[in-house]
Amino acid sequence: MRRVARWHPPLVLALLVAARAAAAEPLPPSPWAATLEAGAGVGSIPNHGKVGLGLGRTLGGRLSLELALRLGAGEDLLVIEPGLRAGLLFRVAERWELGFSYLVGWAQFRYAMPAGTLWVHSLVVGLRTEARWRLTRRLELRVPLMPLTLYPNEDWGVVFDPTFALAWRF
Repeated sequence: MRRVARWHPPLVLALLVAARAAAAEPLPPSPWAATLEAGAGVGSIPNHGKVGLGLGRTLGGRLSLELALRLGAGEDLLVIEPGLRAGLLFRVAERWELGFSYLVGWAQFRYAMPAGTLWVHSLVVGLRTEARWRLTRRLELRVPLMPLTLYPNEDWGVVFDPTFALAWRF
């Protein structure tokens, strides 16, 4: 039995026009975003995995403010980093933005040692250049391009933080 493929020019044309209209329609970003990030910390502090939560708002389409909490864990190490991230956003294309931001906060490190537990506190200064790609009107993928975190206390710590994040705008 031979199968006959049917081609429906009006249906195909309508689908192409609808796809083109959807692609051309600008997606207005919502000002609020909840962020979930995951990655690692590699540097002068023992290597550790990280997860982060954030609640942020974009003001005027350019200024980005976010309350962030990052948690990390490694072998005999626990890291707690609450902070505030502030930065500038630049629209590169319709769905692409480039962000430059700083995270300022307070880190607590818990080292498990044979003789007991050691808690170390430090200021956190995070420098980040970030690419943001809007997947839908509400969902956004964020990839830091040059994420460095500095821990200035008596002994300076520098950590490279390769992460990725998903943001849900509301």
